[in-house]
Amino acid sequence: MLVASCLAGCDVAYEPALSDYAVMPAFSAAVVERAVLDRDLKVEVHGNPFDISPTAFAGQVAAQMNQASVVQTHFTSQPGDSALPPYRVVWDFAPPRISIPPNAVCKVPHTDPEKIGGTRPIDAYAAFCRGDAALTSARVRLYYTETQNSIEFMTLVASMTAKLFPAEPPRFRRSGEVRLAEPPPKPGGK
Repeated sequence: MLVASCLAGCDVAYEPALSDYAVMPAFSAAVVERAVLDRDLKVEVHGNPFDISPTAFAGQVAAQMNQASVVQTHFTSQPGDSALPPYRVVWDFAPPRISIPPNAVCKVPHTDPEKIGGTRPIDAYAAFCRGDAALTSARVRLYYTETQNSIEFMTLVASMTAKLFPAEPPRFRRSGEVRLAEPPPKPGGK
């Protein structure tokens, strides 16, 4: 019985854990339609928790977003002429330990170089940006995954994509300058 409950509890840790989600006042269905409908949408990826080329990883994240998307767009790390330059999705797979506001995700990479290449858990921010301002954002943690091709990692990208482009955005909106949730403390208090 104890083993069965432990196994059930272990399965939960494999799912991405969404720690925060924000929709800013400027987000609307009209903005999404103008920015992404039948267009390329640039995907920028900072950090890389896997030992693969950064270019290949960015392309794979964009491809996974296309598989999971609830919007009619073409996510790509190499956008064509149909893209509107102020709009893009920014991912940070090696953010600082401290929480940062959604607008900061859009402005400057906050990648912690010590977290690049094989660190677990994967801690990631993503934001749908218009210039330096976030329209939506989310932060997620994935405690276990073997590769970027794992179902756990694909679920992380799908979950974040759905949060960035909500079909029914929440009524509560907040400023893009408000920090997202802090990650849980490390074991041992460090």
